[in-house]
Amino acid sequence: MNTTLNEIISRKPNPNRWEQLLEALGKTEADDEPLSYVKILELNGLSDAHWSLRCIEPEHDFIVRFYAARVAESTLCHYEAVYPEDKRVSECIHVVRRYALGEASIDELDAAGSAAGNAAESALAVGIAAWCAAWNATWSARWAAGSAVRCATCSDAELQKEKAWFREYFTQARSLDYYRETEGSNA
Repeated sequence: MNTTLNEIISRKPNPNRWEQLLEALGKTEADDEPLSYVKILELNGLSDAHWSLRCIEPEHDFIVRFYAARVAESTLCHYEAVYPEDKRVSECIHVVRRYALGEASIDELDAAGSAAGNAAESALAVGIAAWCAAWNATWSARWAAGSAVRCATCSDAELQKEKAWFREYFTQARSLDYYRETEGSNA
């Protein structure tokens, strides 16, 4: 899956990160040459790769949502360890997947994202790991507004897993039917 430098610059990237990307590509200005999201990951790291997903074509939005749900789910244990009875975060992840499959409305998605956001606010007072988990669920519902959060409890191995998932989801565009089979059981 690809974007272009012109598409990225139109979204007003961080000037320092933009310059780093240009330098890594050996370029001095934006162009329309295809640039893979995985290449952005390799050159500028996970945070910039997440940010670049703002450029994804609308017909591939569902792929971003499935990836975001997977990231959020990977941190869910941190939230549930502190709030075992609170299902707002896990419900948000569930609704994100259902929305990506076309089985939930935008109103349901917004409500789930707001509930997970409220859970994140509550969790911040308890600890960063629980907050990260709730925030990642919120991010999965509103993926274009920000990026996933790496928290102090996330190991290098977990970070490497997330990078591997990014490569898996964004190496090539797959059909919604593919995700209906692979992600549908989680929805």
